Amino acid sequence: MNAMLVPPSYTDYSTYFCDALKYLRDYSWLYNFPITKILVNNVLSKIPDDWLETLIQLTNEELNQLPLGLVKDDWPLSLLEFCHRSQALRLHIESPIGDQMEPRDLPDKLRRGLTSKKQHEICRLGALIHHVCHEQKITRVLDIGAGLGYLGQMLHYYYGYKVLGLESRQDRVNAATLRQKGMCQSVGAVTYVPCNISIYSVDTIRREMRQRLSLETSLCTCGVHKTKNQERAELNRSITSVFNQNHSKPISRYSSKLGCKCKVNTNVEGKPSNKDSYDLKTTTFRDNTLDSSFELDRKPLDDVLQTLPTCLVGLHVCGDLAVDAIKLFVEIPELRSLVLVPCCYHRIGLSCTSKQTHIGGSTKTIGVNNSFGKCREMVDGIKRHVRKSELGISETASVPNCQTNTNIIKSESETFKKENITGDMHQGDKSFHRELCPALASDGNCIDREAVEREDEGEHQETFHNFPLSSSLKQLVTRVESDYLRRPLLRLASQETATRWQHLTKKEHEEHSLHVMARAVLEVFAHKDNVLLRKKHRRGVRKTQLSNFKDFIQDALERYELINKSTLGSSEQLRNTVDISDVRRKVAELWESHKEMCRVVEILTALQMVLQPVIEHLIISDRAADLEDRVFGLSCSLLRVMTEEISPRCLALVTKK
Repeated sequence: MNAMLVPPSYTDYSTYFCDALKYLRDYSWLYNFPITKILVNNVLSKIPDDWLETLIQLTNEELNQLPLGLVKDDWPLSLLEFCHRSQALRLHIESPIGDQMEPRDLPDKLRRGLTSKKQHEICRLGALIHHVCHEQKITRVLDIGAGLGYLGQMLHYYYGYKVLGLESRQDRVNAATLRQKGMCQSVGAVTYVPCNISIYSVDTIRREMRQRLSLETSLCTCGVHKTKNQERAELNRSITSVFNQNHSKPISRYSSKLGCKCKVNTNVEGKPSNKDSYDLKTTTFRDNTLDSSFELDRKPLDDVLQTLPTCLVGLHVCGDLAVDAIKLFVEIPELRSLVLVPCCYHRIGLSCTSKQTHIGGSTKTIGVNNSFGKCREMVDGIKRHVRKSELGISETASVPNCQTNTNIIKSESETFKKENITGDMHQGDKSFHRELCPALASDGNCIDREAVEREDEGEHQETFHNFPLSSSLKQLVTRVESDYLRRPLLRLASQETATRWQHLTKKEHEEHSLHVMARAVLEVFAHKDNVLLRKKHRRGVRKTQLSNFKDFIQDALERYELINKSTLGSSEQLRNTVDISDVRRKVAELWESHKEMCRVVEILTALQMVLQPVIEHLIISDRAADLEDRVFGLSCSLLRVMTEEISPRCLALVTKK
């Protein structure tokens, strides 16, 4: 592992972060806007003329190669500098996996209901998790954001791990539990628990680990007849098959040996046993997982936990949840390894803050809910909640539920004042941005992060809960201009990658540019006519409606609600007050005047693709720096664990204590 997760030409986080911020600032005109407003904000005209003259001459294949590093000697120096700086700011990504377990090796009962993409993801990530766990002799896995349980079920079936899956949605927990019963009849081998995962749920999670992952509660008898030497030999052979790039034997050769034997439950002597005849009070069960060195005698659960290191894993852990998982890894001593594939960086929640920003020569004040000012004590309480030993706050307090905790927080507010923790957060409480804080409605109730994200993305500066995260990047952001660290930056980090872009055909480019430009034209109409566009469905326009502009606009007008913002009255009275026939005419006229710019849209997209890995790598490196700040001696690696063409968010952050 590298000492620090920085590009090869860097030796420290501060220098790397400084150069990355300068790069993103210099080219913020390429991304610092909602994509629907490329015409409203006149974005296409900001592309330098010499860049445009050069890039417009590229063939379709050459344009596809631009994000992958294509440059030509006769290009403008400024364009060459843009491309070279991007390459220098990219992290080194390891790809240690050779022969893989392929989806075709999965049994039908594991593949049932899974897309080919999901099968690929759990096979590849499962092999990596198995390798990481083997290095530390870990036999337990904690799956954060377990969803329907696909990853955990595969880890148990193929490798024999005990798995505890945490998922916030009860319906998914129910579905995962039901599906697991069809995989393995043993009780306790793979369990799913509803849990609102955050740094405040440390005690709850440790309690669940104590109950679900201890030797006393696992009844799975996979591989119970094997000796330790046999298990160790088979494990070594399987590791060689998976991770030796020159080895040709697929893991499926050993799957029958490593797989789950739970179709017929056995007792500790290897004899068939009725699955309903177990008696937890009198029966001692041997640990089923591979390479186990734990004693079978009963011990107090606290002692057992000290010998049960666990690997924290997550597949496509979304937004703030990925950061919460990192914080849990730091706080929970039983968690010894971390394998995390993050995604959806743009879903990181906004902090509760108010700023003034200059837009078009005028000063705008970005308003904040009044409840933020009124809830200063609550905010302080959240910031100090993790120090339960100092404050004496009950672990059963549900901090994210603001109303429930009002009395608890108020009871501590005097203590905070005595410690001189005072001041108005509207006047620069910099530490406020460093801690988790739920978004609040005017009545003091929590707003889900989705609601924050759905707000109109204006031109103002935004501050996020969990970005930047590390002290190094936070300090830099406070000293330099950072108004480009906004939602569009995080959206670009979450976009398709250059590897997938390189395969686009000319027709696919035309369809993409039509979609982007047509939506931008609709936005121009809304801007000029003071009309609000409100989605009726999750997607404003279906991807099937891309053949021509007429079909696109027909679908858009059916799936958007058009509201005349100048009309007085309630929101209900404002609905459907726009003449649709007039809309069609105006939008058609706008299209005729802008359709020739579709090719420029693809050039803009290609330039954004050059930026995309720089942004994603910066976010991941920021998280690694925070981890290394919090845990002495820890270092992180970044691995490309999935095939990028199949799964764009394919990078796994891996570390161990």
